[in-house]
Amino acid sequence: MLALAYELKGIALLDDEEARGMAKIEGIEHHGTIYLLLRMMKMGLVTKEETLNGLDEMIHKGWRCSTELYADILKAFK
Repeated sequence: MLALAYELKGIALLDDEEARGMAKIEGIEHHGTIYLLLRMMKMGLVTKEETLNGLDEMIHKGWRCSTELYADILKAFK
């Protein structure tokens, strides 16, 4: 994925810290799943409710984040 993002001068969507570190070293723009969810909401592609449901579903399926990050995500809804 990183090689393709580098070759196409695109954005890599990564949640893995090691992969994010490699992307940073290589100068590849990268963001995580939450960025994508919030961006889709801001573009009007999904509603706030759908975005929250997506976040909740991710958590129920094992995605983990700190309480601080979760609070920051909720602030982004305002």
